[in-house]
Amino acid sequence: MKGELEGVEVRRIDTFVVDNIKANILLLRLDFGLSVPEIVAEGKRYKFDGNLGGLLPVYGEGPFE
Repeated sequence: MKGELEGVEVRRIDTFVVDNIKANILLLRLDFGLSVPEIVAEGKRYKFDGNLGGLLPVYGEGPFE
């Protein structure tokens, strides 16, 4: 798949939630899971052309929100 994005602005990514934390002090390791309930993206222009999974054609261009 080929694609282009122009003038992209992403908002609300700072609303992440820490879903779980697992610490191992002996190995100095910290594992955690994050989720972002809502991400808002806008852009001046997108253009995509290709296949998703080799089965579903995906194409289009224009502004996006």
